[in-house]
Order: sequence, then structure tokens, then C-alpha cells
Amino acid sequence: MVTARSSAIRKATPDKTLIVACGALAREITALITTQGWSRIAVTCLPASLHNQPRQIAGRLRTVILAAEGRYRRVMVAYGDCGSGGAINAVLAET
Repeated sequence: MVTARSSAIRKATPDKTLIVACGALAREITALITTQGWSRIAVTCLPASLHNQPRQIAGRLRTVILAAEGRYRRVMVAYGDCGSGGAINAVLAET
């Protein structure tokens, strides 16, 4: 079962892909992974409440991506700009 909690990054799973997503998408992404049977995909979501503080999104995203380094084969990000003013794209370029 896929969970939408940050505990997904604690265990080393180098054969898996991690999706870091906006909490507003957690239910849909989790349902898609479950219905498709994608057992090699883990998901962790930042709180949807960050939409109220979009300047914090990029920093929180960077922290999660860096914490996942070496623990996953690949890290994917499922986010729109979410009011970050391009800061999410900057994090993606740097990481």
C-alpha cells in the first residue's frame, strides 16, 4: 500500500522511484499508484496548506529531495508552480 507520508524517505529503496507531490494531489496520486499496481513507486507529499505560504514550498521541496538522495533510483516531482514564483523550477534545476 502506498502512503502519502514523509516516512517514505526513511528507508533505503534504491530500486524504487519516489514522487514528491503537492498534498493537494495526494489522494489522486495515491489512487493512481494503487489502481495501476505500481509497486516500485513511493509517494510523499508536502502539506497542501503550503498553498497559503507558497514562499515556503521550494525550501521544503529541496529538503525532501536531498533527504531522498541515494535512497531512490529516481525522484520525480508532481507540483505546479503553486504560487512559488518560479522557485520550484529553480529547486528542480539545482537538484
